[in-house]
Amino acid sequence: MNFASIFHRPSLYFRPIQLRGYAQTATAVSKRIIQDSPEASHARRHLHPRTGVILLKKGMTSAWDNETGKWIPLTILQFDRVQAIGNRTKEKNGYYAVQMGAGIRKPHALSKADQGQFFASGVFPKMHIKEFQVRDESGLIPSGTVINADYFQPKQHVDIKGVTKGKGFAGVMKRWGFAGGNASHGASLSHRTPGSTGQNTTPGRVLPGRKMAGRMGHKSSTIEHALIWDVDLDLNCILVRGAVPGPNKSPVYVYDTRKN
Repeated sequence: MNFASIFHRPSLYFRPIQLRGYAQTATAVSKRIIQDSPEASHARRHLHPRTGVILLKKGMTSAWDNETGKWIPLTILQFDRVQAIGNRTKEKNGYYAVQMGAGIRKPHALSKADQGQFFASGVFPKMHIKEFQVRDESGLIPSGTVINADYFQPKQHVDIKGVTKGKGFAGVMKRWGFAGGNASHGASLSHRTPGSTGQNTTPGRVLPGRKMAGRMGHKSSTIEHALIWDVDLDLNCILVRGAVPGPNKSPVYVYDTRKN
């Protein structure tokens, strides 16, 4: 084949670039970006129809269950001046939420901005503040609304979120429940050690996620499908079956359960 025939038929060697696959890839990427956007992820969330509340853990007690014949441990959660501070709307903030407050705090301990926020909502400064996202506009409540123990009903199931007790720096036996080494037969200074933590030359390092000594506790924990044993309107508290994360006098966040 001579050079003249090449230039007379340039399509054999100089074909245009096909952009069909590139266009499809760009479309898929754009769809994935839209699906991963904050608005789309928020729309896929399973939100509660009504807001949660901030309660204070007061301690534990027990009661007799006549049906099963067992002694049931109960946790006391008290409503301490729980009020709605403000609302978040989709038109203004991009989502629906209710800002709740509990407890009481001296005004001079707050900044000027926080004082102005409470003054605008007509609510006395609160010690604990948290936003609870709701499904739609029907879950919003007016600012200053006081919520009492009648917000929940006996035999209702709720989800309780709190921060566990901090244990400080703990070893592997306390933190992870390791059995430890031998108490005798030549064991020296290795009774509570974790043992082997890595490999030999390959890979020659400790892999991430290895259970070792470290800070224990003080982490967020959620108790799902907890049963409200009773509601005390006089003391403005509820009794929840079982234990609740956190020390006494600590705030916990109580929602309607997501499980049926």
